[in-house]
Amino acid sequence: LGRCDLGNQLQEVIKAGAEIARQAADGKTFVVGSIGPTGELLEPYGSLTLQQAKAVFTEQSQALADGGVEGFFIETFTSLEEAEIAVGAAKQTGLPVACSFAFQPSGATVMGAKPRQIIERIAAAGAEIIGANCGIGPRQLFPIMEQFKELYSGLTIAQPNAGLPQLIEGKTVFPATPEEMAKYALRFRDLGINIIGGCCGTKPEHIRAMAKALRGR
Repeated sequence: LGRCDLGNQLQEVIKAGAEIARQAADGKTFVVGSIGPTGELLEPYGSLTLQQAKAVFTEQSQALADGGVEGFFIETFTSLEEAEIAVGAAKQTGLPVACSFAFQPSGATVMGAKPRQIIERIAAAGAEIIGANCGIGPRQLFPIMEQFKELYSGLTIAQPNAGLPQLIEGKTVFPATPEEMAKYALRFRDLGINIIGGCCGTKPEHIRAMAKALRGR
């Protein structure tokens, strides 16, 4: 919002977004506040201080809580330090917090965070649910979630992209079909993952197929 000269309206904009989501949900589903990374690097790698990060995450979390969210998805993080700050800020509201990281096919984030480090530090920060979202498709994410289940007995979340993105004729295309996402939704469920969804490239038809496959299980 600061880049759009709307930084002084942060609380108003976020609170309104949460209120609109609650109205649309109409009591039929949960509404959670999604908080992603700042897009800046923390010191000493960048100019963002710990104090600045804590302040903006605290303001954002409180605005979402004031708008009526029932929990938080701290998601798409690559930096452990930044995620710890965001989780801590969200926990101050008293609402439940899920935290997930964007992995590369190598099994680590671009900042080098791996499942064992993530579990140890993010659980200590207070997140009730830990896992992965974005970055890669369900096939690449599955072995990473296997590591999570081997290392962690708590609640887990998996939200892969609809396949690895491809650039075709100048457009970003996500190749996974609804059927493929549904197949992996079952595999994640059989693995013991508690919350299953989709990230970039995931369309209503993907979610519909996944929900249909999982219903009754």
